[in-house]
Amino acid sequence: MHPFFDYILKANLLLIFFGVFYLIFLKRETFYQLNRWYFIGSIIVSITAPLITFTKTVFVDPVPVEFYVNDSENVIINEVVKEPSFLETIDLQQVAVYLILFISILLIIRKIYAVTKLYRSIKKLPSLGASNIKITADNKTVYSFYQWIVVPENFFKWQNHQLILDHESIHLNQKHTFDLILIELVAAVFWFNPLVKVMQRYKH
Repeated sequence: MHPFFDYILKANLLLIFFGVFYLIFLKRETFYQLNRWYFIGSIIVSITAPLITFTKTVFVDPVPVEFYVNDSENVIINEVVKEPSFLETIDLQQVAVYLILFISILLIIRKIYAVTKLYRSIKKLPSLGASNIKITADNKTVYSFYQWIVVPENFFKWQNHQLILDHESIHLNQKHTFDLILIELVAAVFWFNPLVKVMQRYKH
């Protein structure tokens, strides 16, 4: 097996293991910090563990080898060597490696562009005084990103607006944005793993 596929297989098996464990035991866990460190740790272990190799040195006693010389006349056999066709020279495994890497790189660039675009668009929004609250007229939802909380224009007319602000402030203090960016990058690299998509949905 190609070393790249060996790594991909091991990394994805680890991601699947940690993902299934999360869905069974931690999905309903309300202790956010536990979920967060489990999430980050499982990704780090899944990515780095397959790179660790163990070597074992085995000492073997030398075995004497006897050589026999054949005095018979050497026979020269002329063989017609057929040149391989173009398709036969193509290494399909190598092509698959390049294809997977190409798609992953494109998705990573797309994610980086989306995050950069979101950052710039939020930064341009008007702020509520000197606070980190940004006012937008484009949507009716509330979300936090990086150091800002984005709210619609009529947000402060909502009855539970303070409760929502407190909730989003917790996300900001715990750097939830970096968790989301991390899972987006992992989803871009392991785009062929359906369980990563499931984990991605639960992190939003």
